[in-house]
Amino acid sequence: IETDNDKDGIKFASRLHSYDGKRIASGKDFDAETGKLVDEAGKLVALDEAAAEKIRSGALNQPWKVSEAEEKPLSRKPPAPFITSTLQQEANRKLGLSAREAMQVAQSLYEQGFITYMRTDSTFLSSQALEASRSKILELYGKDYLPEAPRTYEGKKVKGAQEAHEAIRPAGTEFKTPEETGLSGMQVRLYELIWKRTMASQMVNSRQKQVSVRFQVGQATFAASGMTIEFPGFLRAYVEGQDDEMGALEEREVRLPDLKVGDKVNCTEIRTTEHETKPPSRFTEATLVQTMEREGIGRPSTYASIIGTIIDRGYVKKMGNALAPTFTAMVVGKLLKQHLTQYVDLGFTSAMENSLDEIASGELDQLSYLKSIYFGKTGLKATVENQESKIVPEEARQIVFDTLKGLSFRVGRYGAYVCRKDGEADACASLPEAQAPADITFEIANKLIDQKINGSDALGKDPKTGEPIYVLNGRYGPYVQLGDATDENAKPKRVSLTQGLEPENVTLEIALQLLELPKSLGP
Repeated sequence: IETDNDKDGIKFASRLHSYDGKRIASGKDFDAETGKLVDEAGKLVALDEAAAEKIRSGALNQPWKVSEAEEKPLSRKPPAPFITSTLQQEANRKLGLSAREAMQVAQSLYEQGFITYMRTDSTFLSSQALEASRSKILELYGKDYLPEAPRTYEGKKVKGAQEAHEAIRPAGTEFKTPEETGLSGMQVRLYELIWKRTMASQMVNSRQKQVSVRFQVGQATFAASGMTIEFPGFLRAYVEGQDDEMGALEEREVRLPDLKVGDKVNCTEIRTTEHETKPPSRFTEATLVQTMEREGIGRPSTYASIIGTIIDRGYVKKMGNALAPTFTAMVVGKLLKQHLTQYVDLGFTSAMENSLDEIASGELDQLSYLKSIYFGKTGLKATVENQESKIVPEEARQIVFDTLKGLSFRVGRYGAYVCRKDGEADACASLPEAQAPADITFEIANKLIDQKINGSDALGKDPKTGEPIYVLNGRYGPYVQLGDATDENAKPKRVSLTQGLEPENVTLEIALQLLELPKSLGP
């Protein structure tokens, strides 16, 4: 339940926080797998439409008074300079670059001498970099934005961290501004991102004031919160996840009127909105790199190639910024989990990465490691030989979803397709290349199969002859056609669409009416 309020002409919003002493449940209170409310202590309430409407009508007819008001200062530290993973994440969020594209542009900047080496897990800045950044901060922003001493950052405890290099930063001793580089296109945009992040990492904290207010309205408690920026600090140079820094500062500010306990406010509108629990969001390249880093999968030099490989092999498709798994990925994943379980376990992959690091540093003999992986009773060779005979090809290349019973999804030489029983036989139809498994429905699957049975682009079948009916385009414009053109029937019946009728608006009923033309009106 959300409201519009005002006091002394200043408008602000609030939302229902609790009712009868119980907090209103929000998205985080529901189990991500089952969608059920998790409330072991019995202190939450999930409102249905009737309960929400009852609270809404009651709150509109009661006085609104401030029951609590709290102000507290906040201080926010700047983010650390870029490492490979954070550069890839921000380049994806802000510039829309894939991990591979970000590394290609960064490689070009490095080769031209504009940035330091771009494959690193270290947030360390050299004394040269600290001096250059502090000098530029003083020049561009003034002494109020410069801390007394340079900032140092301890890198996150990332598995297998490689810290032989500095953080990714502008090269040299002067830190040229983006305008001074003479770069253009995506190169200047990525350089600007690196320059701003490095500068921000050596600036003072931002100072903010947070205001929290509660309103008691009968048994209902509504809450409003505001935030004002007292001093922007590093936000003058860089705001994570935003392209326009000054615009981002304005968006971050939410101002409330001056409110004290006992003050009355007006409520001008109350809205009830239905919310549904949603499944976890799909990975983007940014969040996938973040997860890989956390789980110890890959290294700075391989994040981009790993993501590039799963895209190139057709295991995921990009849908906007999201990475959607394909039917191929689900079939391959099912096969590997059933027959080669240990090799698709995150723990195995992370341990393998650690072993490869030890081989690179000379702590582990590469031949001994390869033998331990490949040979022996539990080695890859024996496991494959043992499991290969258990694989039934027809079963291995199909997957069935519990929510779509009666349908099976299969992967063949020419892509994915869907099948259903049609009498004793299977009726199958190819799936569009862009179709994501998570978005398939009974309606979509059955429509594709029906179209395949009736004809690839058929509207349906003629009830008299059983022949498919098509909407086609010819030399003289769009028309409907009864049946297929064959050697025996080279010229099936065709009728042009009437003026003003678009092909996409033709239904089976309209097509049947057109095919009845010309009609005989008698002598």
